[in-house]
Amino acid sequence: MKTKVFRKVTFFLAMAVCIAGCSNSFDMNNGDEEDDGDHIDPIVPLSDYSSVAFIARITDNSADWSLCVMDKSGYDMRKIFDKTVACQKPASSHSGTKLLFTSVEFDSWTNEDNSVGMSSEYSLYIVNTDGTNLTLIDHIDTKVSGSFGNFAWSPDDRQIVYVKYSGASWEKYDLIRYNISDNTRKILKTEGNICIPKFSPDGKQIAYCTSVENSHHIYKMDVDGKNNRLIISNASSPKWSLQGDKIAYSSSGQEGSSQIFVANADGSNQTQLTFTISPVRYPGWAPDGNNDP
Repeated sequence: MKTKVFRKVTFFLAMAVCIAGCSNSFDMNNGDEEDDGDHIDPIVPLSDYSSVAFIARITDNSADWSLCVMDKSGYDMRKIFDKTVACQKPASSHSGTKLLFTSVEFDSWTNEDNSVGMSSEYSLYIVNTDGTNLTLIDHIDTKVSGSFGNFAWSPDDRQIVYVKYSGASWEKYDLIRYNISDNTRKILKTEGNICIPKFSPDGKQIAYCTSVENSHHIYKMDVDGKNNRLIISNASSPKWSLQGDKIAYSSSGQEGSSQIFVANADGSNQTQLTFTISPVRYPGWAPDGNNDP
């Protein structure tokens, strides 16, 4: 069996299988179709990576999802550890050495009236790609319904942001920043249907989406949660340019369908880039950052 040293990882996820296999109808990444949590980021040359991380059902007679890795040629596939993971895409650190993911534990019992009770317990973890140094970041016990999603790493991999869903129908959204170096967390925002947070390339700001009256809008705040402001109305899926001076996003175009736009980082100079009959979503920048999305 081939064994390789872990350097960097990229992800693939068979979403047709994943979506069909998840019993919970709530999308743990976003809760709205305007979500890039289950979509691949701009393509990176395979030569830059040694391994692939993904989720799969590989345990016999079990419907549980496992976090797995294999080398990029398809050899040496194995589980990183034995925890059951949620049916959602993990997030790789920029260094390619760590994974951020949600684990889940299910419990069921029979009540006196023979009805079946069920509960789930979600935890957010960081782990090295070789399975070492498993670190608990956040936790939701069985007394509180909820989960985690919309993960993002800071450019220096010292911080992460994520959304914590809670409430009977997961109607409460907390945007949280976690500092890995000192194990502290700060709630940045608690109002609205928050999704798709993204650090700016310099790590000083966060762009994100939130729903207001059934419409998505893009906001921007400082990394400490201050100076929160609306920058682009009726838009979603923000992606910073590598220089941090522009943001690509999705919005309704002249054709009435979703199209790709680009604007300055302050929301000015909004320009439509695609003009198609079919919807176009989930923009990304070229790896060198020298081209429009």
